[in-house]
Amino acid sequence: MSGSQLNGQQIKNVLSASAWIGAASPKYSNVVLTRVFEIYSKYIAANGMKITAENLIEDFGTNPSDVEPFIKAFSATKDTIGTYLYSLNFLVPLLPHPRNVPIIVPLFCVFMVMTSLAVGLRLWSRQKVAGGIRSFDWLALVGFFLTIIYGAVSVYHSQITPYQAYYDRTWDQMKEGYKAWGSRKDPKTLKSGSS
Repeated sequence: MSGSQLNGQQIKNVLSASAWIGAASPKYSNVVLTRVFEIYSKYIAANGMKITAENLIEDFGTNPSDVEPFIKAFSATKDTIGTYLYSLNFLVPLLPHPRNVPIIVPLFCVFMVMTSLAVGLRLWSRQKVAGGIRSFDWLALVGFFLTIIYGAVSVYHSQITPYQAYYDRTWDQMKEGYKAWGSRKDPKTLKSGSS
């Protein structure tokens, strides 16, 4: 993780802003969010440091019902939201850009082999020594398969992008992460970000 001149709360604010901006900008869902910050910044500068609900709807594709929550998410008003969005672009050089450590796949493989041996030996020993496989052994086998599925989802999720931070991803990549893990976000947020 590279050094950062921002404190933890400032980074959390940028991460939160990334999620909101990504969801509110479906016309730019395939663009990395730091680039979307730049697009907003240039757009706002060209329009006298103002951005209106109509601008968001027409030029960024924001769902009309999401405009008011979008503005409230930044504790802003219709007059100050432009300044806030404009300033995000200037935080980008100060942000850390943590990368995913490519350890998920080797860990998954090693633990899958180990648990396969353990479950296989358990079933074999129960069949040979205990005289048969019982219902709790079948439950252990079901648990094993569910664990394999969970591990496969983890591997898939770790391969979506090499970066961990929301602002280093596109909204489409973030949606894929939500699909892989299930979202606890408001479904409106995901809906507004879909094309």
